[in-house]
Amino acid sequence: MSNLKINEILPEANTLTKKTRITIGSIQVIIVWILSMLVDDYFQINYSFYIESIIHLIIFWLLWLIIGEIFDILHKHFSINL
Repeated sequence: MSNLKINEILPEANTLTKKTRITIGSIQVIIVWILSMLVDDYFQINYSFYIESIIHLIIFWLLWLIIGEIFDILHKHFSINL
């Protein structure tokens, strides 16, 4: 068995620099924050402050997962540094 490094097996695995990852994370946060605010405004959630905060966090994290998957699909499909 040969001693292959991860970069030899998956050359694109190390294409994202730390600065690029931070930039992508920042863009992701902004997109998710805007979308979660739009969802909250659209449904006009009028519960107590505590329950509304929990619902907002759930919506935020669900959108975070969806947007993250979209970014991953774009990176894998188009081989661009997203």
